[in-house]
Amino acid sequence: LPSAAILYEPFKLNVQQILTCRVWGFYPESITVNWFVNGTRVERATVRRVNGSAVESKFLFLPEAETRGTELSCEVQHKTLPDPLVRTLLVQIP
Repeated sequence: LPSAAILYEPFKLNVQQILTCRVWGFYPESITVNWFVNGTRVERATVRRVNGSAVESKFLFLPEAETRGTELSCEVQHKTLPDPLVRTLLVQIP
């Protein structure tokens, strides 16, 4: 079954950063990765194959004062999963 993790740096106010959802350990190779912001799917994500059994999806995010507490989620759909695999990150800005 696929595994997934969101890789990111600590958020800094008004400093754009790239979040990476890394997915690995799945077969067959066909897989879908989507990003959600507070439950709404975003279209701006890209997916890139790292090797035969891993992909990365990158999402550009700008932490602003009003995005504190925002929920960012990476959702993975694969034929071996009965339900999508979801990893969630809460935006915390010092």
